[in-house]
Amino acid sequence: MSKFKMLSASVIEGKKKAHRSIAKLTVGLGLSAMLLTSGCATQNIQAYQNTTPTLNMHEFFFGSN
Repeated sequence: MSKFKMLSASVIEGKKKAHRSIAKLTVGLGLSAMLLTSGCATQNIQAYQNTTPTLNMHEFFFGSN
């Protein structure tokens, strides 16, 4: 086997490993994002409807006059 063929074979193998690493990272990030957002999806807003203190947006952003 010539040096060129050996070198090109190692370059191709290196690219395959890099692609696998990127694929694993992408899948891992996707699963993490899915788990983080699914935790917020189960909140029931109506459960907090009659609680105090109530949120007054004008007072929150502009302060009490």
